[in-house]
Parts: sequence; C-alpha cells; structure tokens
Amino acid sequence: MVSISGGVFSLPGNSANPDKDSFHIYANATGSLAISGVNQHNASRGMFDDGSTCVIHGHAMFLVNFITGIDIHLNHSSPPSNVWYA
Repeated sequence: MVSISGGVFSLPGNSANPDKDSFHIYANATGSLAISGVNQHNASRGMFDDGSTCVIHGHAMFLVNFITGIDIHLNHSSPPSNVWYA
C-alpha cells in the first residue's frame, strides 16, 4: 500500500528520468495506491497507468497538463480503480 497525502507535483522528469508523467503506474505494479489532497500540474499526464492490477483510489486536483489529467483506462484492478479529480 502506498499512500500520498498532500503535496504539489509539477514539472516531472529530468535528464536522468525522461518520463514526463507525474504519477506513472507501470504494468507490473500490484497492491494499492491511495491519493488525497494532491495538487498536480504541468506534466504530460497527471496520472497514467500502463495496465497494472494496482487498485488506485482517492481524489486530487489534476490541473493543466499537456496530454490529459488522468488516464487509467488500461488499469485491470479488482475492485475497479476510482479517482475523483478536478
């Protein structure tokens, strides 16, 4: 279980880590991720799931991003993942 509670996440990635998604859940991820009180902006995608079985739950503010705020349509968790965002 990973829990992220509060914080501002912006401008992800650097020369050592070129991934420009703020929260990138890889396909081999399992377990659960809970988010709350997160303010995220200025990424390619605020949250992206490569097709994991990780249960993602919570709420956050995903503001201006280049592609989209949240993209977890490839997620295969049971129960289904649920993230509320503005």
